[in-house]
Amino acid sequence: MEAGRAADERAHAARAEREQIAEREREQAAHRAAREATEAADRQAAEVAAAAEASRLAAERAAQEATARQAAEVAAAEEASRRAAAAGEQEAAARQAADVAAVGTPASATVSDAHVPPPLRERPAATLPHESVFVPWTPGPKGGRIVLDKLDVATNRRLVNAALVEGINAEGPIHIERLARLIAASFEVRKLSPGRVTDIAAVIPKSTVRTEDGTVCWPARVDPVGYEGFRSSPEPELRPTEHIPRHELANAMRDVVTLQGPTAVAEVFGITRRIFGGKRVTANVEARMAAALDEAVTEGRLARDGDIVSVG
Repeated sequence: MEAGRAADERAHAARAEREQIAEREREQAAHRAAREATEAADRQAAEVAAAAEASRLAAERAAQEATARQAAEVAAAEEASRRAAAAGEQEAAARQAADVAAVGTPASATVSDAHVPPPLRERPAATLPHESVFVPWTPGPKGGRIVLDKLDVATNRRLVNAALVEGINAEGPIHIERLARLIAASFEVRKLSPGRVTDIAAVIPKSTVRTEDGTVCWPARVDPVGYEGFRSSPEPELRPTEHIPRHELANAMRDVVTLQGPTAVAEVFGITRRIFGGKRVTANVEARMAAALDEAVTEGRLARDGDIVSVG
């Protein structure tokens, strides 16, 4: 009997030991499985983070490239506009010269009888009192062409409205045609028609202060009446003269005559042209500057006595 009990005890102990070994193996397997799951999750998280970072960098590069393309396209469009205007003036001058040659030039006539752009006067070497450097607004991609094509959709109008406010605050005072061109480029529209300018202008917030018959938009922080500043440009000019607000042109003229005293109109125009990065005072440029001068004289900021301009 004792021998039987001893055998049973040994068998029971062996079973218990095998069960303990099995339990330890199960625990070890569970630990391994948990560790492998954690490592797999960590690897997956790292892969997701790497993919997100790669996507962010690619999007950033794409946005930078798009911004650069837009800036180049705007500059190219404005340069083409300037060249077309210059070509038109050259053709008009050639026709005028041909007409003069056809009828004969009087002996008393001089070169000044025809419209020849005056030689450019150098601008002052030092920064003028109210001068700052023009910084163009370079909007990034704002959306697809469909946004401008469907401005009757409220969401689209809000997007364009927000872009307009951003542009006016960044570069205002800004001419509506320049603003519309920048907005159109940011919504993937490369060619700007007069109708498109009108459509974009219709979305400008009603509270925006506009001068020059609504063609110049001012940011809320700037009062046109008290604005004495102007933003100069290096060569080549960053804005054609027709896109520079008359108020800015007049402010530059005022600083010029304040610095050097009463000055001939042609010299004032030449120096002002140089301040804004231009090279010649063509007929169109002269007309724009004459309008700015007349406006400033009417407001009492400048005075004109015949061919001489002075501070009002």
